[in-house]
Amino acid sequence: MVARRLSLGHVFALAVAGLALLLGALFALLLEGSRRSIIQSADTLRISAGRRTEDRVFNHAPLSRQLDYVRAHAVRVPPVYHLDGTS
Repeated sequence: MVARRLSLGHVFALAVAGLALLLGALFALLLEGSRRSIIQSADTLRISAGRRTEDRVFNHAPLSRQLDYVRAHAVRVPPVYHLDGTS
């Protein structure tokens, strides 16, 4: 049985294919790391914005007085039940 010899073209094609696979794997790793970083940053920003909003709402004296006034003088409306055609 005669062993088939690789030509320079075959070696070059295999090297290009190997480099393409390696580049694809590196790109996938970079994309995954980027996605995780973006999600973590978004969560951090969301939490800090929520805390700032909460502090502004609960620590703003005129607003809290207005809310107390609205709660004290609010008109109590009984719930309205939706009547569907089956009853």
